[in-house]
Parts: sequence; C-alpha cells; structure tokens
Amino acid sequence: MMSEMYVNGKKIEMPFFDTLPSTNAFLKEKCKNGAPNLYPVVADNQSSGRGRLGRSFHSEIGGLYMSFLLREFGSADMMGITAAAGVSVAEAIEKIYGVSCGIKWVNDLIYNGKKVCGILAEGVISDDGIINGVVVGIGVNITEPTAGFPDEIKDIAGAITDRYSLEKRNELIKAILERFDRNHASSDLIEKYRGRSTVIGKDVRVITPNEAYNAKAIEIDDTFGLVIMTEDGKRKTLRSGEISIRTK
Repeated sequence: MMSEMYVNGKKIEMPFFDTLPSTNAFLKEKCKNGAPNLYPVVADNQSSGRGRLGRSFHSEIGGLYMSFLLREFGSADMMGITAAAGVSVAEAIEKIYGVSCGIKWVNDLIYNGKKVCGILAEGVISDDGIINGVVVGIGVNITEPTAGFPDEIKDIAGAITDRYSLEKRNELIKAILERFDRNHASSDLIEKYRGRSTVIGKDVRVITPNEAYNAKAIEIDDTFGLVIMTEDGKRKTLRSGEISIRTK
C-alpha cells in the first residue's frame, strides 16, 4: 500500500507492507533506482530483520520497522548519521508517547533500563565505488509481542507502551522523519546526544570483532566517538564496536 505525508512542508510518498524480509534491503534497491531524499518504507513485521554486527533483529507485529533514505548527508559519517537518528527517534517517542528514552552508545534507545529501539545505518555503494545514499533502519518496540520476547532477549528488551495503536505508530513515523530532517545537520545535535547518554561515568564492557575488555566511559567527543579509560589507565576513543554497561 502506498501512502503519503508532509514532512516539514515536503510531500513524501511512503510504501507500507504487511511483511518484508528487511526494510533496509528493500530500500537499498530503491536507492539504486533513484529514490529521493528521506524516502521511507515501513513493514508491519520483518522476516529477516538485522541489527549491528550481523545480528538478527526481532521484528514481530507490535513494533515500528522502518527505513528511510538519506541522499543529502554532506560530510556526515555513519556514526553522526546514527547519532542523529537516535536523537530524532527519542524526541519523536517523547512527543507521541510521552516517555523519555536515553541513548546507549552508539545506537540503542533505552527506556526503564531496557532496549526499546535499535538503529542501523548502511551506505549504498554505486558501481564506481561512490556512496550515493545512506539507508537508516529503525526498529522500535512499541509494545511487547503477544507471546513475549524470545528467551535470548527477554532480559534486555522492553517496550514503550502496553497498547498498540496504528494511528499513533503512523504519527511516530512522521515525527521521526521531521526531527531527523532538522537534526542531522543541526549545530546542537552533539549536545542533544550527550544529554541523552546513559553511559557517561559508567563501567562498561567494550566488545569489538577482535577483543573484549573492561573500561570506564568518560565522555562523548565532538564527532560522537566514545572516550573511555581502560583498566590499565589508557585513554581511548571508540569509533566502532559496541559496549554494555557493567553492574557491580
């Protein structure tokens, strides 16, 4: 089904699907075929939803699963785009559902100590090796699935409300796109991102493809890198990988 909405005065056409393997994969193909800036796609569920580091993303009915295409990204890198998406989704959730989410570096939204949203930004490479678009995938747990979250994530996954409304979900889509359109090139984005951080001052476990180690999160630098202090006193800035907050 095709729908349309106005985002900051601009008309946006948007396809809705009952199910897709992956909204990111679908939109990558659309990007190659000339889809415009902020072009979105939404699915009620995904059969092969993906998160960071190649992980699967639980995508049953009861959530928002959307991707949108960013053509106008200037000098922004994937970390900055992901940060802008995180801030924008948090602001949109606060407007539509009245709940405040924090951000666990770099791409998870946290509410009541549980992950309620994941974000995955992926570049689309042309045949001549140039990035001609960035697909931003967003998965929000609006409500908990009827049968509950799977055992492997039930201790870490949460939802933002106990009542699912299609009308509110669609309001959330519009609010996310409006805020991202304003935020991704805004001079105050870094302060908004820092203001929602759930990790500064916390003991964390750093996980990269090659190693895992303990550290303390010190600050977020001006390019959204996470500055940490390792247990042997070395100061490092993370630009990739992920972290979990350690409990004592």
